[in-house]
Amino acid sequence: MVRDEDSLNMHHFYSLSVDRDLFGQPILVIRRGRRGRPGRIGIAESGPRGAMRRRLAEIASWKILRGYRKLETAGPRVDETALPLFEPR
Repeated sequence: MVRDEDSLNMHHFYSLSVDRDLFGQPILVIRRGRRGRPGRIGIAESGPRGAMRRRLAEIASWKILRGYRKLETAGPRVDETALPLFEPR
């Protein structure tokens, strides 16, 4: 999600995802910062996958109320599983 407001010189991004930690437990990962910069990555919480997905939706709705919008991606998504692992010689 992004928030661009030129009048406030505000160009932020906010990304939420449910990933797995080293032990296989679901965690809620938040990536945020200023667009064009690396930003910060943090683990918000861990727990059952369903609870993490509900929490993700809750945080995303808060951000939309604060002026963030979903970033549209251009073009079709590429299925990486269909790509060869090695290039032929």
